[in-house]
Amino acid sequence: MLKWQKVGVFGITGILVLTAVMIGVTVILLFLSFPNETRHTPLPDLPVPETAAEQKTKETAGNAPNLPEGTLTGALFNRIKKGISYNEAKTIIGTEGILDTETNSPSNGYTYEAYSFQETADSSTRLSLTFINGSLDNKSIYYARNGSSSVTITAAKFEKIQVGMTYKEVQRLVGGTGSVGSESGFNSHENHYLSIIYDGVAPHSYASLIFSNGTVSSKTEYGLK
Repeated sequence: MLKWQKVGVFGITGILVLTAVMIGVTVILLFLSFPNETRHTPLPDLPVPETAAEQKTKETAGNAPNLPEGTLTGALFNRIKKGISYNEAKTIIGTEGILDTETNSPSNGYTYEAYSFQETADSSTRLSLTFINGSLDNKSIYYARNGSSSVTITAAKFEKIQVGMTYKEVQRLVGGTGSVGSESGFNSHENHYLSIIYDGVAPHSYASLIFSNGTVSSKTEYGLK
C-alpha cells in the first residue's frame, strides 16, 4: 500500500508538471496567433508645431474676406505703387490679404512675403503682391473674363500688328481698346507685362497680345476672320 502511494505521488507530480508545460505552450501559441495590431498598439502621432509663417498665414487668412465683385480694377491696380508697405497696400485695397508665402532670414536681413487678394469666391479675379524687406517689390493681377473688348478685331487687322508696337498704336489700328487679361509689374519700370484681349467677329474667336515694357512682344489668335 505504501509502495503504491509512493509511486502514485510521483505519477501525480509528473502529470501536474506535464499539464503546466502544455498550458504554457498553449498560451504562447495563442499569443503568437494574434495579429501584430493586437500585440503592438502604435503610439498616436504627435502634432507638429506650426511655424511662425504657418500661424501667421492662418491668422491672416481668417481675416481676409473675399472682396465685392468689381473691386479689383485697373484703376485700383495703378494706385498700388512700388515701394509701399503692406499696411499701405491693404488700406488702398480695403481688406487684409492672404499670406501665401513667407521667408525670413534674420542673418541676411532678408524677408519675403507674398499676399493674394480675391474677389467673390466664384470669381477668378485675383491680385498678388510681393514684399521684400517690407516694401512692395512686384504686383500682378488676373482678371476674370466677365466683359468684352470695346471693338472687335479681324484677321486682316491682326496681321498688321507688329512686334514692338505700343498699345496706343494697336488701339489706333484696331479702332479701340481691348479687355485686360492680366498685368504684372509697374508702368515705366522693367519687367512690366500686360495681356490684352480683343474679341473676334465669330463666336469664341479672339486675339491675345502680350506687351512687355510697353510694346508688343507676342501675339496669338483663335478663329479670326
